[in-house]
Amino acid sequence: MAQVITNGLAAGQSIDAVINQTLDAGADPSALEKAAIALNLDLSLIFKALDDKCSADTKLAGTCTPCTLMKCAVEAGVDPVTAANAMMAARAQLEVVRQYLASLGYAGADSYS
Repeated sequence: MAQVITNGLAAGQSIDAVINQTLDAGADPSALEKAAIALNLDLSLIFKALDDKCSADTKLAGTCTPCTLMKCAVEAGVDPVTAANAMMAARAQLEVVRQYLASLGYAGADSYS
């Protein structure tokens, strides 16, 4: 998956285009996200591209919720607050991000902003 992303970016495609094409080809959103994270791509751009694509595609809608994306990032080794900050930069609703942090037991979830 990382090679697909690398090849697309090297060919001059945006991360949005790479994610859209890869998901259209049947890739697993979670595997795609983890590969993009492993390549140290901008997490907020990854979140935004996945959210945009999945929101527009009924087959993918449930697989790319903000909480699902943040959970996947944390599983890939991203710090929960870093994932929350990236999700906010990708224009997620503050309450959703706070709920996710609370689900992790993050002590400052209620005051996160």
